[in-house]
Amino acid sequence: MASANVFAIHALEELRGALNRFGGEAQGSLSAAELEIRRTFDWLQERLNHCCAKPKPSYVLPRSGDDFFDRPPLTTSARRTGWQPH
Repeated sequence: MASANVFAIHALEELRGALNRFGGEAQGSLSAAELEIRRTFDWLQERLNHCCAKPKPSYVLPRSGDDFFDRPPLTTSARRTGWQPH
């Protein structure tokens, strides 16, 4: 087993304290980086869902142009004017 001749115990205690502080700061930095990565991932997932979602039509298109003109309007004015489809 290797041995060391250590004459400055105080220096070793300072080194130990510095290593403990470094460990705490490194852990805090890693936690902050993990949180930032998680937020970025969530934002990207939300963007993907938003961009790839099927559009929800607010109206229904007619099957053909002729079909559009053969239908009565959706208002009550057709009833008032007596309009009748062919």
